[in-house]
Amino acid sequence: MDATRTGSEWPGYIQKAVDQLHDKKIYTLFFPYKERGNHPNRKEQEAMPKQLIKFIDC
Repeated sequence: MDATRTGSEWPGYIQKAVDQLHDKKIYTLFFPYKERGNHPNRKEQEAMPKQLIKFIDC
């Protein structure tokens, strides 16, 4: 859950792995880190699909 925290190298690792697949049908969307050490709460869970829909619609 903390892959996107400030200073994390994981987004780069993930993007590199996706890029190496050479599949234009695979996209990467990173949800922002919530600055908390637990899973997203209800409000955060409701925000994520909105972000995903916006990403898909672009």
